[in-house]
Amino acid sequence: IMKNSISLNWTLKIAVAVMLLFAAPLGLRGTGLSADVIYVNGEKWWLLAKPVSGELLKKLDTVLPPHEQRVISTANWSGITCIWSIEKGKLYLKRVEVEMVDSYKDKVYTFIVPADSLKDVFEGCYTRRGILAKWVDGELRAGQGNLVSYSHIGFARNHKKEIHFKVNKGIVESLEQRRYSVVSISQKKEYKGRKLDYPAVRVLKYRPEPFKY
Repeated sequence: IMKNSISLNWTLKIAVAVMLLFAAPLGLRGTGLSADVIYVNGEKWWLLAKPVSGELLKKLDTVLPPHEQRVISTANWSGITCIWSIEKGKLYLKRVEVEMVDSYKDKVYTFIVPADSLKDVFEGCYTRRGILAKWVDGELRAGQGNLVSYSHIGFARNHKKEIHFKVNKGIVESLEQRRYSVVSISQKKEYKGRKLDYPAVRVLKYRPEPFKY
Protein backbone atom coordinates (compact mmCIF):
# COMPACT_ATOMS: atom_id res chain seq x y z
CA ILE A 1 0.00 0.00 0.00
CA MET A 2 1.46 3.36 -1.08
CA LYS A 3 0.70 7.03 -0.49
CA ASN A 4 1.12 9.92 -2.95
CA SER A 5 0.57 13.33 -1.33
CA ILE A 6 -0.28 16.84 -2.54
CA SER A 7 -1.05 20.01 -0.57
CA LEU A 8 -4.59 20.72 0.55
CA ASN A 9 -5.36 24.35 1.45
CA TRP A 10 -8.07 25.42 3.87
CA THR A 11 -10.44 26.42 1.07
CA LEU A 12 -10.43 22.87 -0.27
CA LYS A 13 -10.91 21.45 3.22
CA ILE A 14 -14.02 23.61 3.72
CA ALA A 15 -15.31 22.60 0.27
CA VAL A 16 -14.89 18.91 1.12
CA ALA A 17 -16.74 19.35 4.42
CA VAL A 18 -19.66 21.15 2.76
CA MET A 19 -19.77 18.53 0.00
CA LEU A 20 -19.97 15.69 2.51
CA LEU A 21 -22.74 17.48 4.39
CA PHE A 22 -25.00 17.96 1.39
CA ALA A 23 -24.00 15.07 -0.91
CA ALA A 24 -26.28 12.34 0.47
CA PRO A 25 -29.69 13.98 -0.19
CA LEU A 26 -28.78 14.96 -3.76
CA GLY A 27 -28.61 11.46 -5.22
CA LEU A 28 -27.07 10.63 -8.60
CA ARG A 29 -29.68 12.30 -10.77
CA GLY A 30 -28.31 14.74 -13.28
CA THR A 31 -24.68 14.10 -12.37
CA GLY A 32 -21.78 13.22 -14.64
CA LEU A 33 -19.78 10.34 -13.17
CA SER A 34 -16.00 10.13 -12.91
CA ALA A 35 -14.39 7.44 -15.01
CA ASP A 36 -12.19 4.53 -14.03
CA VAL A 37 -8.80 4.16 -15.74
CA ILE A 38 -7.83 1.43 -18.20
CA TYR A 39 -4.53 0.73 -19.96
CA VAL A 40 -4.52 -0.78 -23.44
CA ASN A 41 -1.18 -1.41 -25.15
CA GLY A 42 0.39 0.68 -22.40
CA GLU A 43 -1.79 3.72 -23.22
CA LYS A 44 -4.04 5.34 -20.64
CA TRP A 45 -7.76 5.60 -21.42
CA TRP A 46 -10.79 6.71 -19.37
CA LEU A 47 -13.07 3.72 -18.81
CA LEU A 48 -16.63 5.04 -19.13
CA ALA A 49 -18.13 2.46 -16.79
CA LYS A 50 -17.91 1.18 -13.22
CA PRO A 51 -17.53 -2.62 -13.47
CA VAL A 52 -17.18 -2.88 -9.68
CA SER A 53 -20.65 -2.01 -8.41
CA GLY A 54 -23.60 -3.29 -6.38
CA GLU A 55 -22.88 -6.11 -3.96
CA LEU A 56 -19.31 -6.44 -5.20
CA LEU A 57 -18.64 -2.79 -4.34
CA LYS A 58 -20.13 -3.31 -0.87
CA LYS A 59 -17.77 -6.25 -0.36
CA LEU A 60 -14.81 -4.17 -1.58
CA ASP A 61 -15.78 -1.39 0.83
CA THR A 62 -15.18 -3.68 3.80
CA VAL A 63 -11.41 -3.76 3.10
CA LEU A 64 -11.03 -0.04 2.29
CA PRO A 65 -10.69 2.99 4.61
CA PRO A 66 -14.00 4.37 5.98
CA HIS A 67 -16.05 6.75 3.82
CA GLU A 68 -15.66 9.69 6.19
CA GLN A 69 -11.91 9.72 5.46
CA ARG A 70 -12.35 9.70 1.66
CA VAL A 71 -12.73 12.54 -0.82
CA ILE A 72 -16.36 12.08 -1.88
CA SER A 73 -18.25 13.92 -4.61
CA THR A 74 -21.50 13.54 -6.52
CA ALA A 75 -19.35 12.36 -9.45
CA ASN A 76 -17.75 9.64 -7.33
CA TRP A 77 -19.87 8.55 -4.36
CA SER A 78 -17.54 5.71 -3.38
CA GLY A 79 -14.39 7.85 -3.50
CA ILE A 80 -12.53 5.08 -5.33
CA THR A 81 -11.06 4.68 -8.80
CA CYS A 82 -10.35 1.24 -10.21
CA ILE A 83 -7.32 0.81 -12.47
CA TRP A 84 -7.77 -1.77 -15.25
CA SER A 85 -5.72 -3.26 -18.05
CA ILE A 86 -6.33 -5.38 -21.14
CA GLU A 87 -3.55 -7.94 -21.43
CA LYS A 88 -3.41 -11.00 -23.67
CA GLY A 89 -7.06 -10.52 -24.59
CA LYS A 90 -8.30 -10.43 -20.98
CA LEU A 91 -9.60 -7.70 -18.70
CA TYR A 92 -7.78 -7.33 -15.37
CA LEU A 93 -8.31 -5.16 -12.32
CA LYS A 94 -4.79 -4.08 -11.39
CA ARG A 95 -5.41 -1.99 -8.27
CA VAL A 96 -7.88 0.25 -6.45
CA GLU A 97 -7.09 3.86 -5.59
CA VAL A 98 -8.85 5.81 -2.83
CA GLU A 99 -8.51 9.58 -2.53
CA MET A 100 -8.11 10.38 1.18
CA VAL A 101 -8.12 13.51 3.35
CA ASP A 102 -5.51 13.88 6.09
CA SER A 103 -6.86 16.81 8.12
CA TYR A 104 -3.96 16.71 10.56
CA LYS A 105 -1.21 17.06 7.95
CA ASP A 106 -3.24 19.36 5.67
CA LYS A 107 -2.97 16.96 2.71
CA VAL A 108 -4.90 14.88 0.21
CA TYR A 109 -3.25 11.58 -0.65
CA THR A 110 -3.96 8.46 -2.68
CA PHE A 111 -4.38 5.20 -0.79
CA ILE A 112 -3.45 2.35 -3.16
CA VAL A 113 -4.64 -1.24 -2.75
CA PRO A 114 -2.88 -3.68 -5.11
CA ALA A 115 -4.59 -6.70 -6.64
CA ASP A 116 -2.84 -9.21 -4.38
CA SER A 117 -4.54 -7.56 -1.37
CA LEU A 118 -7.98 -8.15 -2.90
CA LYS A 119 -7.95 -11.94 -3.23
CA ASP A 120 -10.67 -12.42 -0.61
CA VAL A 121 -12.95 -9.81 -2.21
CA PHE A 122 -12.70 -11.26 -5.73
CA GLU A 123 -12.64 -14.94 -4.83
CA GLY A 124 -11.32 -17.24 -7.55
CA CYS A 125 -10.31 -14.32 -9.79
CA TYR A 126 -6.76 -13.57 -8.67
CA THR A 127 -3.91 -14.24 -11.11
CA ARG A 128 -0.32 -13.04 -11.36
CA ARG A 129 -1.47 -10.35 -13.82
CA GLY A 130 -4.17 -9.05 -11.47
CA ILE A 131 -7.85 -9.74 -10.77
CA LEU A 132 -9.38 -11.39 -13.84
CA ALA A 133 -12.78 -9.69 -14.30
CA LYS A 134 -14.83 -12.89 -14.60
CA TRP A 135 -18.01 -11.08 -13.47
CA VAL A 136 -17.89 -8.60 -16.38
CA ASP A 137 -20.12 -9.26 -19.42
CA GLY A 138 -21.27 -6.92 -22.16
CA GLU A 139 -19.91 -3.94 -24.08
CA LEU A 140 -17.63 -1.36 -22.51
CA ARG A 141 -16.07 1.76 -23.93
CA ALA A 142 -13.13 3.97 -23.05
CA GLY A 143 -12.14 7.41 -24.27
CA GLN A 144 -9.11 9.59 -24.96
CA GLY A 145 -8.78 13.23 -25.93
CA ASN A 146 -11.23 16.11 -25.78
CA LEU A 147 -14.97 15.67 -25.33
CA VAL A 148 -17.05 16.15 -28.47
CA SER A 149 -20.40 15.65 -26.74
CA TYR A 150 -21.49 15.80 -23.11
CA SER A 151 -24.66 15.45 -21.07
CA HIS A 152 -24.50 16.02 -17.33
CA ILE A 153 -25.63 12.53 -16.32
CA GLY A 154 -23.77 9.25 -15.88
CA PHE A 155 -21.37 8.50 -18.73
CA ALA A 156 -23.46 10.26 -21.40
CA ARG A 157 -20.44 11.72 -23.15
CA ASN A 158 -18.16 10.97 -26.07
CA HIS A 159 -14.45 11.57 -26.43
CA LYS A 160 -12.76 12.42 -29.71
CA LYS A 161 -11.24 8.94 -29.70
CA GLU A 162 -12.86 5.86 -28.15
CA ILE A 163 -12.48 2.10 -28.05
CA HIS A 164 -15.55 -0.14 -27.78
CA PHE A 165 -14.97 -3.70 -26.64
CA LYS A 166 -17.12 -6.71 -25.86
CA VAL A 167 -16.31 -8.73 -22.77
CA ASN A 168 -17.51 -12.22 -21.88
CA LYS A 169 -16.60 -13.32 -18.35
CA GLY A 170 -13.43 -11.23 -18.47
CA ILE A 171 -12.41 -12.31 -21.97
CA VAL A 172 -12.23 -9.51 -24.55
CA GLU A 173 -13.95 -10.96 -27.60
CA SER A 174 -13.73 -7.94 -29.90
CA LEU A 175 -12.47 -4.37 -29.89
CA GLU A 176 -13.09 -1.44 -32.23
CA GLN A 177 -11.56 2.01 -32.19
CA ARG A 178 -13.75 4.95 -33.22
CA ARG A 179 -12.97 8.60 -33.95
CA TYR A 180 -15.91 10.85 -33.12
CA SER A 181 -16.84 14.27 -34.46
CA VAL A 182 -19.90 16.51 -34.47
CA VAL A 183 -21.24 17.91 -37.74
CA SER A 184 -23.89 20.58 -38.25
CA ILE A 185 -26.65 19.87 -40.74
CA SER A 186 -28.57 22.88 -41.99
CA GLN A 187 -32.34 22.66 -42.27
CA LYS A 188 -34.22 24.38 -45.07
CA LYS A 189 -37.97 23.99 -45.42
CA GLU A 190 -40.58 25.51 -47.67
CA TYR A 191 -43.85 26.85 -46.34
CA LYS A 192 -46.51 28.41 -48.60
CA GLY A 193 -43.92 29.11 -51.23
CA ARG A 194 -41.45 30.67 -48.82
CA LYS A 195 -38.05 29.10 -48.07
CA LEU A 196 -37.35 29.07 -44.36
CA ASP A 197 -34.06 28.46 -42.58
CA TYR A 198 -34.23 26.51 -39.33
CA PRO A 199 -31.44 26.17 -36.74
CA ALA A 200 -28.82 23.63 -37.78
CA VAL A 201 -28.96 20.19 -36.18
CA ARG A 202 -25.74 18.91 -34.56
CA VAL A 203 -25.17 15.22 -35.26
CA LEU A 204 -22.60 12.95 -33.61
CA LYS A 205 -20.79 10.69 -36.08
CA TYR A 206 -17.77 8.40 -36.03
CA ARG A 207 -15.47 6.51 -38.31
CA PRO A 208 -13.91 3.16 -37.35
CA GLU A 209 -10.13 2.93 -37.22
CA PRO A 210 -7.79 -0.10 -37.08
CA PHE A 211 -6.64 -1.05 -33.60
CA LYS A 212 -4.46 -3.94 -32.41
CA TYR A 213 -4.44 -5.12 -28.80
